[in-house]
Order: sequence, then structure tokens, then C-alpha cells
Amino acid sequence: MPRGRDRQCKAPYIVIAPVRALDAVVQKHLDELNSADVKAALPVVGNRAKSKLSEFMQRLLNNNESGYFYLDAEDTDLPEDSVAFLNLSIAIKTNHHLQTCIDAKVLQLTDTFQAKLGWLLGQKYSRVGTPDMDADKARKKIAAALQTVAPGWTRLRLRL
Repeated sequence: MPRGRDRQCKAPYIVIAPVRALDAVVQKHLDELNSADVKAALPVVGNRAKSKLSEFMQRLLNNNESGYFYLDAEDTDLPEDSVAFLNLSIAIKTNHHLQTCIDAKVLQLTDTFQAKLGWLLGQKYSRVGTPDMDADKARKKIAAALQTVAPGWTRLRLRL
């Protein structure tokens, strides 16, 4: 936490996020991938779901999955590999809660992973607020572009 010479936190707010075990995150994602039509006593995972789950895991473990931040338990005080849910983060006032957070701190990210976490949060909150194009104008532009590259597609009704 950034602090000045007087050891006071410079930021008026800090952000905290819930952390869950990696297994729970993987199970949640697997449940979303599995078809509700298939009921089985044992877990059934199709090839497509396996592939999607593997891709999700690869992004998650490399901290490239939006909305999550992976925390590796190896050589730390974490009891197991875990994941922070960035989409569920909340801001709290530093002047009321900083000392409680410092007292409860279990570990600290290295500079590299602090930067990665900052980048992930920046993607979430740094969107430039530009107005969307008018739906009719967008529909006409899409139809014109499709007419140029794929003339048969213009018969499809575009919904925006």
C-alpha cells in the first residue's frame, strides 16, 4: 500500500476482493460448460467442454482471464492455490479500515504481479466512455460491408 514519509496511506480508498480455492473456480466453470440435458451419477465432460476448460485454465493460471487473479500457493502461506474474484471487488475507505487490512494481511504480491493485477484492473475500469453508434446507422454500415465482402449475407436480417 502506497504510504508517504509519515507512513499514512495516500489513497483515500483501497479495493478488496473475495478469494476462493482454485478447485471451486474450476468446478463453477465446468458446471457452466456442462449441458443441463445430461444427468449422470459421475461427472461427464465432453471433448468440447474439456478443451474449453483447458483454455480457461491456461488463461487463469497465466493471469490473462478477465475478472480473476490466480494466486499460486507454492512457497507461500496460502493453504491452497486460490483465485481472487476481481468482478466482486469493493472499495473501502482507508481511514476507517487500513489498519484492519494490514493486521489481516497474509501475504503480499511481488512487484511483477502487482503490475499484472494493476493491468487487469485497468482493463476493467479504464474504458473510455464513448457513445455507441446509432443502431440504424450501424445496421446500414454492416449491411454495406457485408454486401461488399459476402453478397449473399445481406439477405440476413441484422439485429442490433
